[in-house]
Amino acid sequence: KAQIKDFIAQIAPIAQEAHKELGKVLPSVAVGMACVECGYGTAGSCKHHSYLGHKVGSGNTATKYWSGKFFTSKTSEEYTVGVHTTINAAFRAYDSMKQCVFNFYELLNTNIYKGVEAGTDYKKQMKQIKAAGYMTSSTEVNSVISIIEKYGLTTWDNLEAQAPAMPKPIPVLYTAGRTYTLKSNM
Repeated sequence: KAQIKDFIAQIAPIAQEAHKELGKVLPSVAVGMACVECGYGTAGSCKHHSYLGHKVGSGNTATKYWSGKFFTSKTSEEYTVGVHTTINAAFRAYDSMKQCVFNFYELLNTNIYKGVEAGTDYKKQMKQIKAAGYMTSSTEVNSVISIIEKYGLTTWDNLEAQAPAMPKPIPVLYTAGRTYTLKSNM
């Protein structure tokens, strides 16, 4: 349980920052997907700072947030509902969690994901991301939605949610130009 809370507390502000800079995908969606893709930060891919299951794919040229580094790993794909196939795949490797999250936002702003709409709710975005081909699992959309709801991840969708509260104004106790006498409480 602590691992889950710690992972969310670590990745959510980064997703919020990426959303503020690159827009479109809600932070709750990015965090929920990361929770599923890397088992709340416990998967072997995390040693490569790969939290969102980004495969190298055909876009194997470096981008602003991905240097071109990768690692290979076995993964289960579900090309036909209910039929799981284990393959070796090349996954993107990063130098930090921030690079991974920002590359996710960068990727979802490409033409492949033009069907993913900004300003919509997390359920609709998850279905749009699935329809665009990000994942093959027939259950991942519902898994991510369940995690978003279970851990209240939509609170991160409000870009002001984590901003420090403004201090309350100090009440005026004295008036300029008046003379006051200091008395001791002794």
